[in-house]
This record gives sequence, C-alpha cells and structure tokens, in this order.
Amino acid sequence: MAKLHELLAVRDDRSNKAKKIVEETRHVLGHNRNLFAGTVKTVRAHDDKRSKEFDSDETISVTTSVQARLEYTFGAVISAIDVAATIAQTNTVAKADIIVDGITLKTGVPATTLLELEKELTQWRETVNLCPTLPSGIDWVPADNQAIPHVFVTKHPIVKKRSEKVTTPVVLYAHTDKHPAQVKEVVNDVPVADITETAYNAMLKSETKAAMMERVDKLITAVKEARARANDTEAQPSNIGKILADYVLKGA
Repeated sequence: MAKLHELLAVRDDRSNKAKKIVEETRHVLGHNRNLFAGTVKTVRAHDDKRSKEFDSDETISVTTSVQARLEYTFGAVISAIDVAATIAQTNTVAKADIIVDGITLKTGVPATTLLELEKELTQWRETVNLCPTLPSGIDWVPADNQAIPHVFVTKHPIVKKRSEKVTTPVVLYAHTDKHPAQVKEVVNDVPVADITETAYNAMLKSETKAAMMERVDKLITAVKEARARANDTEAQPSNIGKILADYVLKGA
C-alpha cells in the first residue's frame, strides 16, 4: 500500500504526462486523421494483353483507431485523476499532532492545514524579524502611566547641558609705552541651562524579540515534522477516474 508522501511525489509527473498526451491526441484527431483510414486498391486491365501495363495492387493499412487513441489517452488521464483523488481522499484522514518541546499544542491537525501553516509561519517569522528593538545601553522599565500597553521609559532621566557661545577678550600682551596692548577674542561654550529628558519607547526588548524568533522557529520545525508524519498515512485508494472514463468510452 502506497503512502501519502509517495503519491505526492508523483502527482505532478502524472498530471504533466496526462496533459501532454491529451494535447498530442487533440492534434492527431484534428490534423492526422489519415491515421484512422486505410484502402486496398486493385487495378485490372480489361484486355489481358495489357495487364502488365495496368495491373497493380496497393494497400494502405489503418494505423490506429479513434477508439484505441481515446483509450490510450484516457488511460493517462485516469492515472492522473486517481492519484489526485487518492491524495484528496487520504487527506481526509491524514492528521498529526503539533508537538513543541514535548508539549502537544494541537492534536489531529489535517495534512492540508499543516501545509498551509508552514507557509503562514514563514510569514510570521519575517514579520517578527522586522520588529525594531529598544536602543541598547539604556535602562528601560515599563511605563505604567501611558495610555497604551507595552511602553517603556528610561529608568534614569538623561540630563544634558544647554550652552551658549560667549566671546571673551584675552590680553596677549599688555600695553607699554612702546607697543599697544594685544587682545584676542576667545569664544567659549558656557552652560546656561540644564535639560532633563525622559524618553519613552514602544519597541520590543531585544531579548523579547529573540525569544519570539526562537518560538517561531520551533513551531515551524514542529509543523514540518507533523506534516511528515501525516504524509506517512496509508493511501486511501480511489478509482473514480476509471469509473468516469468507462462511462464515457463504453456507456457503462
């Protein structure tokens, strides 16, 4: 008895083969009808004396029949249909549990659902990976006074100085009776105010993001393993293709 995963491995090949044969048959039926016809041509002279001049035999055999071509074509189609139908039938009973770290998150998940979950969880991972994290080097604590949840505030306010540029004259050389004083202007930044800044931020903690990424990766692995178990289910055979083809070809 075949397993579900074995049928999944040949499904596309069967389908592609059937499509190719159907296309070939349509071409033959529409453009190569001479394959279905034959003749036996005999020529005999009325005058025996001229028999060598006229007497001849020509036979063109029938290469194949329309019925035989249809049966050949439907045979390939039947194979593709029955594989697809058997997969669909088996998928109704192919199920497995999603298990992470020995904990069963969900029991009896259908194989088709597990396949869709694999695709969806990949999108989840990409989304989580894009999440920005809190700036490092700063102590962040939950901000309980905000209107929305999951907001952080700096544990210690950031104090900065506001300064102004002040020009101060500096005497380089004092005035003498021989030389005037030499004075140079020096520009200094002089603090004029203190700025206390409290920052709020609603990004994720880096460790929170890392934990989420780890859980998503574990879940992706668990779903893949579950689908592998589900695909090991014994196939539930379906011969619907032959039944339908017999009805068309034989009327039975």
